[in-house]
Amino acid sequence: MRKAALTGFFVAVVAAVAVLLIQQRSIEPLSIKKNDPWILQSNDPNNKVGIYLGNGAVGTRIGTEGVGRLEGRPAECLMAGLYEKEAYLPLPNWSDFGLYDSDGKRFELDKEAPYRQTLNMREGYVETELTLKSGRRRLMGKVTVFVNRAKGGNIGVYAAAVRYELTPSFDGSVKLKESLDAGNGWKTKSSKKTGNGAQIFEGRSSTYNSVCVGTRVLDASNKPVTDGTSVKQEKSFALTKLIAIYNHPGYLSCTPASAEELLADVENVRYDQLFDSSKKAWRELWKSDIVIEGDPEAQQAVHSSMFYLLSSVNNGIWGDSIQPLGLSSSAYWGGHIFWDADVWMYPSLLLQHPELAGSIVSYRFVTRQAALENAKKDRLAGAEYAWESAESGSEAAPKPFSEERHITSDVALAQWQYYVATQDKEWLELRGWPVISACADYWASRAKYNSAKGKYEILKVVPPDENANIVDNCAYTNASAAAILQIAANVAGIIGKSPNPKWAETAGKMYIPFDKANKRYIEHDGYKGDATKQADVELMIYPWMIDMPDDVRTASFDYYKGKLYKNGPAMSSSVYAVISAQLGRRADAYKDFTESYKPFLRGPFLMFNEKRSSTWENTCFITGCGGMLQSVIYGFGGLRIGKNPGGFEEALPDLYIKPCLPERWKSLEIKNIVWRGKSYNLKVLPGDKWSLTANAPE
Repeated sequence: MRKAALTGFFVAVVAAVAVLLIQQRSIEPLSIKKNDPWILQSNDPNNKVGIYLGNGAVGTRIGTEGVGRLEGRPAECLMAGLYEKEAYLPLPNWSDFGLYDSDGKRFELDKEAPYRQTLNMREGYVETELTLKSGRRRLMGKVTVFVNRAKGGNIGVYAAAVRYELTPSFDGSVKLKESLDAGNGWKTKSSKKTGNGAQIFEGRSSTYNSVCVGTRVLDASNKPVTDGTSVKQEKSFALTKLIAIYNHPGYLSCTPASAEELLADVENVRYDQLFDSSKKAWRELWKSDIVIEGDPEAQQAVHSSMFYLLSSVNNGIWGDSIQPLGLSSSAYWGGHIFWDADVWMYPSLLLQHPELAGSIVSYRFVTRQAALENAKKDRLAGAEYAWESAESGSEAAPKPFSEERHITSDVALAQWQYYVATQDKEWLELRGWPVISACADYWASRAKYNSAKGKYEILKVVPPDENANIVDNCAYTNASAAAILQIAANVAGIIGKSPNPKWAETAGKMYIPFDKANKRYIEHDGYKGDATKQADVELMIYPWMIDMPDDVRTASFDYYKGKLYKNGPAMSSSVYAVISAQLGRRADAYKDFTESYKPFLRGPFLMFNEKRSSTWENTCFITGCGGMLQSVIYGFGGLRIGKNPGGFEEALPDLYIKPCLPERWKSLEIKNIVWRGKSYNLKVLPGDKWSLTANAPE
């Protein structure tokens, strides 16, 4: 007995020493890169602001453990366009992947051990070097997560992987407790585990969206792992969780069997091929890049905003558009679509990724019938687009926000810009015209003639400055409505249609409140100089480019910029940067640019927050990302689509330019500007010297 006890004692000592030796291999803190344009890193295991990872179709969040887990709970997993009762319907939590000891206790992150987490924006993945612990047992190594960006063949958009590569400090076993279930909200759902370890989920929404999700864990030799695996001290092993997801509106035959088939397709590609295809797809996207020389902090911020925006949009035929938080969270009113998509995100995609921008304008065509019904309920003609909408396009906003009717003009402007940039006449006739003409018909029926003024008025609306509540004759609403009436008449001429004769009549006599003494527009009837929630009248200058004298433009901008409520949402400063650059105010433009992102970035991975406060802090505000990118493309790059606002040069037909390079920047390059089927690079140098170079066709 004594000999057995001594033997046990020595075994324990040897095991303890082995643990110490393994831990001491990397006792030095892992270094992190500070100014890499493509790499964001952290060695803080207590970081509470995770990372948003998506491919535009599905998205999730990654926490400090390197998997889809935030503060001890599985992270939300979302799919674009998947709603139930006009709110996002979360997928099963496929991105979490727990490892357990032989007693069923989960290996947790060892916060005392060396740690480094990396977001590779250029290739679209997260790698976390860590130590997991359970009692004295340790697993040292890394975990890699990606959501596949590639398309075509067996490598589908809806695939993902979580891979552990670990070295244990012990002999024993690592157990799995994989399950695949979703929360409440599904009309029907089922989940099961197959004999070879696959987890299968099948669910349907009440509108017959059918979703299949399959996951399987494989070992290094690509064999299924069902309940766990045996491990040997200091002998490395790998476990890979492959995820396959399928969704099709109205696709009634999606069953657990079809989920297994889809999963088998993903498995046949194998992890390395899947990972390589995703990295390649991301590198292809980054051919459309923004390169800043002389400001590494701004370069990182621009790349992170581009990365999160690209993670939120795909070019699927269904036209899912983008909600303010992308696929990072459903916290913002259940994933509703606002003007954020058409006004703040879309312009940052249109010139470099028209195929992705197309999904945003497509959403408005797909939901056009609901917009027609919205107008009909109000006894009006045409299409009344919802301030908040989801799957159906019906109005989902409460009052008074449901009266924020400028959204109808915002929708139509995006449609027109898409045609100007692409010259796709077939698209204009089949998809753009039905939306634009319906929006114009709406305004022609909504505006009422005031015989005393000899003008048309638009009454009882909420302006972009939502603090004003319901007002009459919002300058932004009236001016944008008049612009759309004119655009619709122009489109009619392009495609050989007859315009509604009331369009020109209404546009020509639209009343827009104006202060003649101070030569500036008045936000709305009865405006008393109150603080504004966000940019409002200023938006008439950009993006609308409403015709006005230079002194009116300057007076209106300066007055309302001084009225901005300092704790408002992120977007106002980005449009101020564009306008300041247009006015040649170089220092102001750069200051506005920094104000458009610096107060709103959270955590080492530059997650964008909507406000300066902690509201929505653990999400990613894609609206803000889009606005900040506009300040570079349309501000410092000085690009304008379809109209010369004055003082710009025509670089290409209907594409105008007047750059304004910040003094501290050595150069700015906007790569792969796609204009009417051809690709160009814009280079801006000190002195605002610029060149636009055509790229060779691929």
